Amino acid sequence: MNTINMKKAIKLIWSMGKSWIFISVFSNILLGIIPVLILITTKELVNSLANNIGDSNYNFVVPITLLILQLLISLASTLITNINDYIDKKFQLHLNYYLESEILKRASSIPLEYFDDNNFYDHLSRLDGSGNAFLAPFKSVIQIFRTIITLISMLGFLFSIHWSLVVFSLVVCVPMFIINSKFGDKRFWLLYNTTPEAREADYISQLIKVREASKEIRSFNLRDFLLHKWSTKFLKNNKANLLLAKKEHQSKIALDGASALFYGGAAFIIIWLIKKTKIQIGEFVVVGEAVHTTQSSINSIAVDLAQIYEKSLYINDYYKFVNYKTEDELNDRQEETQLLPNKLKKGIKLQNVSFKYLNSKKEILKNISLDIKPGEKIAIVGRNGSGKTTLVKCLSGLYEPTSGSILYDDIDAKSINPNEIRKKFSIIFQDFMRYYFKASENIAISSTDEINNKEKILATSKLADSHEFITKLDNGYNTLLGNFLGSGVDLSGGQWQKIAISRALFKEAEVLILDEPSSALDPITELNIYNKFNELSKDKTTIFISHRMASAKLADRILVLKDGMIIEEGTHEDLIKLDTLYAELYNSQAKWYQEQHEKEIQEVLV
Repeated sequence: MNTINMKKAIKLIWSMGKSWIFISVFSNILLGIIPVLILITTKELVNSLANNIGDSNYNFVVPITLLILQLLISLASTLITNINDYIDKKFQLHLNYYLESEILKRASSIPLEYFDDNNFYDHLSRLDGSGNAFLAPFKSVIQIFRTIITLISMLGFLFSIHWSLVVFSLVVCVPMFIINSKFGDKRFWLLYNTTPEAREADYISQLIKVREASKEIRSFNLRDFLLHKWSTKFLKNNKANLLLAKKEHQSKIALDGASALFYGGAAFIIIWLIKKTKIQIGEFVVVGEAVHTTQSSINSIAVDLAQIYEKSLYINDYYKFVNYKTEDELNDRQEETQLLPNKLKKGIKLQNVSFKYLNSKKEILKNISLDIKPGEKIAIVGRNGSGKTTLVKCLSGLYEPTSGSILYDDIDAKSINPNEIRKKFSIIFQDFMRYYFKASENIAISSTDEINNKEKILATSKLADSHEFITKLDNGYNTLLGNFLGSGVDLSGGQWQKIAISRALFKEAEVLILDEPSSALDPITELNIYNKFNELSKDKTTIFISHRMASAKLADRILVLKDGMIIEEGTHEDLIKLDTLYAELYNSQAKWYQEQHEKEIQEVLV
């Protein structure tokens, strides 16, 4: 158990739930006393009736009073329990909100590289339901406090009859605690070790359910393959869980058998006491219940103590996650944070920049040096896996280089807050997001300060050629896009791309990056989009990535990447003369472009 993290948890619960703690403690004191009060009233009621059987003059005021008292005690118990449960639920929801918000804040603020690490995803998946796991140890402590009150009162009651009844009730306590602690620990580590398989099974399950994947699943007849894959992972987890449950229940059966033996011993003692002493029938009736309640109380304490240990592992896992350094926290370690000018005058410079992902030895970028002037149009080309997207992520402050430096107007990125760098960039990635919000929100989400600026949304949409089809939607710019969050309208791939382009333009950033956002379009349409971007970004620095060499001709300079290195650099004409990789890529596509162009001419003539 990590005592530092438990202290943090205690401090958090105390700061958020003082009233919850006080009410829970007080109500559980009352609930702890109630069982012995019921036993005492039952004993007096049975003795009163037994001692006066056959007495025609017996006054029934005493048993009626005792019955009414029992009823009131039961009603009080029900009332306190329900009030306590409601207060528990209210505080639990409050705590759930706080913990989940902290997880979301941390997940949205840590360096992007973490999202390329499977271990990070596994850790994040385990945190589901942290609110319940977080509160459980504290509820267990209060429950133990309540049970101890019940236990002490029961032991006192049993001791008043005979000391041996106390011994028989207590002796089963130690093995109960050991077994519950052992299996609490095993349950946590089972969850820890099966998280990757569980996450994969959940992913496949969601894949089958979501609309986006349904077309391919049917087109490629993937149903049996996916169901088999899901079933294998799911059943593997089930098998591990059932094996642990089997062992746990076998141990509990043995414990229950031991408890039954001790209970039988207590019954034997009661019979012996009836023969040897003048024990009344009321004591005989309630002593068995007292022994049973005592053993149940001991078992409850053992379970709660074990749960405190088990849930402390979850608490430790939570604090391990929130201890990931955010970008701001990493930046705070800098001695001095510098501000960027409103407009870059010298541009961006990369000096021997290399990058590799977390827990990976392979370098994606290798010693890249590059100068980008303000207003320059640069195309980055290369085969898949050459490092094009990684390069623009480093340029735009999404990734921090493993080695080397990136300078913005000669200011090292290491001394600049990453958020300040990102303000300079507007990016459309190949796998751009489709936000299932209103059309207007889809466009303006890139600059949320102006999300209600209707004039700007309209103007940007017209520039990106999305205005025409948006106005034809049922509710225009207020139309919900996609069917995920309600009865919305789904768009074609090209329409979604125009929405993404509108979003990039809405931000009005100094540097515009297009990472193959139009890859799903035909090359001629893509070329038209890049031509339009050239018009829209006259005063901006523009970097675009494309597999299509024809669009690269629009650039002032072309960078050719291979295996994470810049192997060629220059204009289209320069690189064609070199007759190396760029020329090979261009010539392999030139014939296709010519055929498409001739086809379009024929269609116009017809």
